[in-house]
Parts: sequence; C-alpha cells; structure tokens
Amino acid sequence: MTKTSEAVFSGCFIAVFSIVLLALMVIPLSLLNGFVLMTLWAWFVTPLFGLLPLSLIEAIGLGIIVSYLTHQYGATQEKFETAKEALAGIFKMILHPIITLAFAWVIQLFI
Repeated sequence: MTKTSEAVFSGCFIAVFSIVLLALMVIPLSLLNGFVLMTLWAWFVTPLFGLLPLSLIEAIGLGIIVSYLTHQYGATQEKFETAKEALAGIFKMILHPIITLAFAWVIQLFI
C-alpha cells in the first residue's frame, strides 16, 4: 500500500468505526438521558407543580422534543479528527447526564 492509500484506508476506518460506535451508543445514551430527565422531573417538577411523574419512555420522548425544538441549525458541530478526540466526545456524552444527576441530587436534598 502506498502512503496515500493507507491514509485513505485509515480515514475510512475511523469514519466507519465512528458511525458504528455512534449507532451502538444511541440506545444506551437515550436510556441514560431519559432516566436523568425522569428523575429530575420527579425531584423538582412533580413536587413544585403537582404534575404526574414521567415514565422512562415519556422522559425519552420529551427529551427528543426538547432537543428538536432547541437544536441550533448552522451551529458548529464538533468534528473529531482523531480517535482520541472521538473517545473524549463519547465520555463527555456519558458523563454530562451523570454529573447533572449528581448535582441535582445534592440540590434536592435541600428541598
């Protein structure tokens, strides 16, 4: 293989790997984000406004609606040039809801 074909192969491999990994992460991340939204709703919205708690499926659906309504078209999207950057992005997607839930848990202790 020439250096050019190796570079193309490497770039294609990273692209395919990223797409497969993203596809595999959609369901667990949706479940995680839905769980966090469901829990936050139960801790803050239900007691404050007297609304019914959300089920996990309702929370996932509400999260999808909010994401759709608040999506910034034309905003710069993160582009991962290396596998290390992609892995950092995945950890960010996983840690963000967990950290949010931990912070909210502390707050709800004072309510």
